[in-house]
Amino acid sequence: MQIIIEGLAMAAFGNLYQVAQEPLLKELIKYVMKDESRHVAFGVLSLKDYYQDMPANEVRDREDFAIYACELMRNRLVGDQIARVMGWNVEELRQVVLSSPLGNAFRRMLFARVVPNLKRLGLISPRVREAFTKLGIIEFEDFDPTEQDRQLGLA
Repeated sequence: MQIIIEGLAMAAFGNLYQVAQEPLLKELIKYVMKDESRHVAFGVLSLKDYYQDMPANEVRDREDFAIYACELMRNRLVGDQIARVMGWNVEELRQVVLSSPLGNAFRRMLFARVVPNLKRLGLISPRVREAFTKLGIIEFEDFDPTEQDRQLGLA
């Protein structure tokens, strides 16, 4: 959960950083992202060996959580609830969000952090790989979050 939630935070702040124009705001967001980046790194370091000795049924529970959480993040962060409340066409708004440059950048940043870190933890089993392939996010498994941090000036 920590890896997924911190990845979500990094993606959210990363998007804010990219669209922010006020220099002070950008600097504040950068500090928050540095802190979030450390949280992710700590999570990966502290959990890396933990899963190796875990019973198979408990690893499966973690895999189920990763699949479910990633599916929710991919499918639910598209404005459906806002569209319903506002009386807008849900499918039309969904397509606008899914095709928007900002929405695509957010999902790329999110899964380019979460998926490789789950792989580092050994949680990309054949079952998770199949689910992530169906979700269209397995392509991120070999991305380098540390390099992303360097490119953003965080590392």
